[in-house]
Amino acid sequence: MKKNFQRNVYIGLLIVLSLLLSGCRGEELPDEEDLPWYDEEEQTPEPEETEKRLSAFCLAFHRGETLDPVTCGEGVQQQIGGLLYEPLFALDEHFQPRLVLCERYDVLDEGMTYVFHIRPGVHFSDGSELTAADVAATLRRCLTSERYAARLSGVRSVTAQGTDAVQIQLHRPHMALEALLDIPIVKAGTESHAVPAGTGPYLCITDGDAVCLRRNEDWWQGKPLPVEEIPLLDAKDADTVQYLFTSREVHAYAIDLAGSTAVLTGSFDCVDAPTPVMQYIGVNVAHPLLSDSAVRCALSAAIDRETIASGYLSGHGSAADFPIAPQSSLYPHGFSKPYSPEESAAALRGALAGVEGRQTLRLLVNEEGGEKVAIAQFIAQALSQGDLEIIVTALPWAEYMAALEAGDFDLYYGEVKLTADWDIAPLVGTGGTLNYGGYTDETMDFVLDGFRSSRYREADVSGFCTIFARECPILPVAFGSVSLLTHRDTVSGASPTAANIFWNFSDWTIPLRPAEESGG
Repeated sequence: MKKNFQRNVYIGLLIVLSLLLSGCRGEELPDEEDLPWYDEEEQTPEPEETEKRLSAFCLAFHRGETLDPVTCGEGVQQQIGGLLYEPLFALDEHFQPRLVLCERYDVLDEGMTYVFHIRPGVHFSDGSELTAADVAATLRRCLTSERYAARLSGVRSVTAQGTDAVQIQLHRPHMALEALLDIPIVKAGTESHAVPAGTGPYLCITDGDAVCLRRNEDWWQGKPLPVEEIPLLDAKDADTVQYLFTSREVHAYAIDLAGSTAVLTGSFDCVDAPTPVMQYIGVNVAHPLLSDSAVRCALSAAIDRETIASGYLSGHGSAADFPIAPQSSLYPHGFSKPYSPEESAAALRGALAGVEGRQTLRLLVNEEGGEKVAIAQFIAQALSQGDLEIIVTALPWAEYMAALEAGDFDLYYGEVKLTADWDIAPLVGTGGTLNYGGYTDETMDFVLDGFRSSRYREADVSGFCTIFARECPILPVAFGSVSLLTHRDTVSGASPTAANIFWNFSDWTIPLRPAEESGG
């Protein structure tokens, strides 16, 4: 930079001197390239590009907490697991299951039994070979785990068949079980270790107080990786992770931007991944007004979902009329109708035409979800038309859940993480564990059971959506996103998914400074 400054001073002096000597006659000045100190290579430096390069690509972790993907906490520990462990199937950006540790599988007994054939030649980080016993041990632990027990509630048994096949028997037919098996597999017997053995692209290495992820040279996929090592920096909590990211000590950070109160400073790139987390309005069908499906459907039509997704969720979400993420190939885009204030108001007036007197409905919302309270108030204002008034009541989490379980509500604004088979029986099926509104309908139960057990889900989604649009047992609003943040122009090629922010990590580009420049 000093040399550039001196060169510019020389050029300025030459120009002044030339003007003086020429008597300001406007004679042509020499080209800069003809000057003795001109250096074309130095003339076009790229200091900004050099500064953007990282000396190392670092991630945060919680020292002292397990990295076991079945029992670890949500957040950075689970995210790092995407580089250490692999599942039988991975869900892509469209929630489609892709083969990973499973080479092929057979569906038997009309969806009551599955046999998964384990990919040969896969080794754990300790060098031992992956076997069916390892897969079965992980899945059996999941049956009673807090994270996975609900999704695997239909599983009767998990057994290893020899060394290369796992059999899963179900309580009832399910033709999309593979969509539920994006569960990271660890080596049996190492689950109690701080870092259980996995089959992923990186190994976790400890050297004194230093911890890093190092490229697994025996990784069965053999794909090139963007960095050889990833230093891990200790972060005691989520606030510390945020601080490490904003101070540029950590270089990737996944967060729900719409639902977070975090204040992020600095310049960063953001890539969103759709999630199966649905925000919706629950309905208490015991209320005389809400027992009428025409009223429920009119209320649903009066929700401006696009404004909610683009405004209240700041674009980090997707409007949805149905309980399927819009990015899924199963989402019925042909059934969705664009929001129209005039048409929705007319539909609501028509549905309430036979109702006498002023009607007041109470809409509950958890006060701890800031954006959810604002969304509930926005919806309440839109639905309060004519003789109908919606009053929002925000409650602390414990009181909110107690009211739902007691059925002490008319409407509630809720959030639920669905599975990629899009089974909403817990929400609207008779006796469903999350069916707080008490909705029950034999036709809906029949359709839900058929949707779960059918081989032709793309075809059956039409029948399911027809019944759902007629009944509106719940009112879907939007599906959320998770945002992968990286510092501006330091990472390219990132394509995170809801389950793995490091999805296709081999496609990332992370230019690092040469060791001599970074002090290595």
